[in-house]
This record gives sequence, C-alpha cells and structure tokens, in this order.
Amino acid sequence: MKISPLFHPVEYKGNYLSVLDESALPFKKRYIRVRNLSDALDVLKNMKTRAFGQLLLFYYFCLSDARLNQINTSKKFNRRINVLTKKFSQARPTFAFYQFQNHINTFLKEVKEADFLNDLERKILTYIDSLQRLRLNRVKILSRILAPNPKILTLCNVSGELVALAQELKRQGQIPEFFVSETRPYLQGSRLTAWELKEAGFRVNLFCDNQVAMVFLKNNISAVIVGSDRSTKEGDIINKIGTYTLAVLAKHFNVPFYCLTQPAADTRSRKDVEIEFRPKEELLRYGRKFIAPPTQKALYPAFDITPAEYITKLICFDGAFSPEEFRKRWQK
Repeated sequence: MKISPLFHPVEYKGNYLSVLDESALPFKKRYIRVRNLSDALDVLKNMKTRAFGQLLLFYYFCLSDARLNQINTSKKFNRRINVLTKKFSQARPTFAFYQFQNHINTFLKEVKEADFLNDLERKILTYIDSLQRLRLNRVKILSRILAPNPKILTLCNVSGELVALAQELKRQGQIPEFFVSETRPYLQGSRLTAWELKEAGFRVNLFCDNQVAMVFLKNNISAVIVGSDRSTKEGDIINKIGTYTLAVLAKHFNVPFYCLTQPAADTRSRKDVEIEFRPKEELLRYGRKFIAPPTQKALYPAFDITPAEYITKLICFDGAFSPEEFRKRWQK
C-alpha cells in the first residue's frame, strides 16, 4: 500500500525530530529539524505540523527533550512533562495535549528506573507503531459501511488516512471519487488533501468552501468524511472550522456524516473545550500580500464543534458507533 507522506509527518531521531513542513506542500517537500522547546513550539504555532503531526510532535519531543536534558528518573520526567504540556497547550489550546500527558503517565508506572530513558523510549515508540496500525484498521472499518464506489466529500486533511481509505477501496475493486473543500485560509484541503489523493492516483474534485451546498445538490455525494482533533464523551466532535457547516448541510441533504475520531478520555462535554482563535492577519493576507486593509477587524476561530445530533457514525479504532453508542461507552 502506498502511504501518504502526511501519514507519519514527524520522525524521531533521538536527540532531535525531523518534521515535515506541511505549510510548504505541495510546492516543496522539506523537513524542519526540531532540537529544543523553542523549535517545537514554533512548528506548532506556525502550522508547520498539525492534526496527527501534533500528536507525534508531543510524544517524540518529550523523549528527545528528556535525552537532551539527561532526565533519567520518572520523578524528574514528571516535573518536566508538566511544563511541556502547559507550553504545548498554550500554543494550540484546542488540541488535547493534557490527554496525551495522562497517557504517558500510564507508561511511567511500568518503566524500569534502572534503564529509565531506554525503557520509556521503547514503550512510546511501540505505542506509536501500534497506533499507526490502528489507524489503518480504522479505514478498513469505514470502508465496510460506505456505499459502493462512493463519492466522498471532505475538508481540511486527515493526515493521510483518506489515501489509506482510497487504497483499501481500490483493493476491494471499488472506484472512489473525492470532493475536497479548499479549507481557507490555510488551504489544507487544496494543498494537502487534494494533492496527496491526486499523487496517489485517485480522482479528486477541488471546490471553494462557499460552493459546498451546490456540490451536495449536483454531485450525488454518498458520504461526508472528516477527522477530529478531539471528541467529547457526549459524542460531539471538535474539528477544523467549517466541519459544523458540512454536518448541517449533510443532514439537510440526507447524506451520512462520518468522523474518524479517537477516545474522548477526559473531555466530558463541549464546555471543556477552548476554541483556538488565530491571528487576524492570517485572514487579511494571502502569502505576504495584504488582500484587505491591515486595520480591518477580522475573526478567525480555527475550530468549531459539531453536535452529536449531526453525526451518523464515529469511526474509532475498534468499530463504528452512533453518537448514542459512543456515549454509552464512556458512561461505563
């Protein structure tokens, strides 16, 4: 199976990380070397990596930072990870970095103090490998509930999983077709999703964000598929701004709305989520050129919350669940 470079955009190199610069795609494929906390926060704040890349950045940087600073006990590491989690969360507040910290803390309970760094490294790298296998299994689960030869509408980018889905459908003898929203203002849909699907040899139609209702009306869309940066125990999802709009339109046109998501963990409800607002200048400029007066007021919420009532299925690592089924899992 041909894997998109976005499927694993951050590589762990021991004392440093190699991060695919997603802001340069598709025109350049370049990697940024992350050696310290300042570097890590820079690639995070400036959208050099995002989505699944943020998870990899956090886990891997915790390891490389520990090696760099020779942190060799769980007590010292625990103090350091508290600082790192706070810094990462301040840089991108909507992403669930505290949830990742809690997960690493479960590893700490099993780490052998005599070989602390090596043992922690083994546990985290093994976990990441298993997570990638689970992501591939998740697209297989989704492939089984889609209509034959589906016409799939999406926005933003799901870190290579749509390419994996398309490959799985092709293996089954199906021919998928994709309709990709450009996803302003960072254009992840056009720069990343449309590019990776086209590079992998699949049919892709790119459209402007404000054309989505007409795309539903005229193209016999069979499913909407999105990712999520986090989910709540009530079955809501938090994802790239515009997801809520797609969900409302999907319900209006009676099109199933599927979300590739992860465990809700400590996110009880939408009230627990802080929506990140990015600098207004990112709306006022195209590249380095202003397309509106610099003094113009502007709003840029980077995420929105899609209520569970608009979601058909949440696709998890172990199955596809209705929002009600998803809620029941977290009430146990």
